[in-house]
Amino acid sequence: MFFNEYEFHKMIKLRQEETERKAHNAWKYQDVPKETFLQNLVKKWINREKLITVQQNGGCACEC
Repeated sequence: MFFNEYEFHKMIKLRQEETERKAHNAWKYQDVPKETFLQNLVKKWINREKLITVQQNGGCACEC
């Protein structure tokens, strides 16, 4: 698709205005947490790596 020079500059100007508008409104979302502390804690607990204990001589692998 080919644009003439006027259309090309108009598209650049519109894109710049859109970017400036988004940047102007970005402060509204600065302090909004994506998820609460409890949601984050539960997500970490659910997605944690499963710990595998290795049995050695009938005991655990740790040196306790």
